Amino acid sequence: MNYIQLNCQLLNRQNPFGHEILASLANIPQYCLNVKQVSVAFDRERKSIHVEISIECNLANQAPAIKRNSRYYDMTTILTITSDFHLVDFRRTPLVDVLHL
Repeated sequence: MNYIQLNCQLLNRQNPFGHEILASLANIPQYCLNVKQVSVAFDRERKSIHVEISIECNLANQAPAIKRNSRYYDMTTILTITSDFHLVDFRRTPLVDVLHL
């Protein structure tokens, strides 16, 4: 029994939860994005540029799946905005769907 465990036992306290937080970081998925420019078109009439891109999203790590009772626990949120911060798309998809893309 180490010093921290002895103090926690004597003071009737739990172990420092900071260690639990650090251990739970391994369960947070890390994503890998691959962005490719497909085409660029300039519209002289509207004075605008249209860019088509392809985005692939994969998991960089295989985080262990933990079952929770929460409905949104294993969800991936995707927010797409322009450079002017205008909303293009917002969606929430299960992490399982990201694995099978």
